[in-house]
Amino acid sequence: MFAYNPQVNDRSGEIYGAHQVEAAKAQAAGQMSLGKSIGDGVKDLAGSITTAYMNNKTLDAQGKAGKDLLKIMAPAAGMDPTTEDFKNLMKLSNHEFAAMSPEIFKVMPSMVASNSYTKLFTTAGLKAISAQPTQNQRPFAPQSNAPQAANPFSLVPNRPTN
Repeated sequence: MFAYNPQVNDRSGEIYGAHQVEAAKAQAAGQMSLGKSIGDGVKDLAGSITTAYMNNKTLDAQGKAGKDLLKIMAPAAGMDPTTEDFKNLMKLSNHEFAAMSPEIFKVMPSMVASNSYTKLFTTAGLKAISAQPTQNQRPFAPQSNAPQAANPFSLVPNRPTN
């Protein structure tokens, strides 16, 4: 048979064992990386869902607040809340209204100012017109060189006084 020879160092088991250890470490690192990736993905998904939910609620609140504000400001801006167009505007979803409300409220100050000036000048014009006597109440301006009435406050000139 074969003789036992202790001078030969057989390291095959040691090398094989070291490779097994390295393979186990690589597999463990891969599983840790996979677990971390899955955890990060779940975290990102949860964050995205939370962000989307918050954005949804924010748009809903902005739309509702915008509608309420428009209802209050409409008369000052010269808008009639009883018109079909205004009612259709209020029928928009809160999200749709929130999307278009920045454009509406950009022009709102000029609409309010324009309506205020219109009311101011219309009121002033109506007062000026109402302060003038009507055509049948105006003093007659004589067309001839006839003498004026004795009473200068008489509305009918050349009337004989008794």
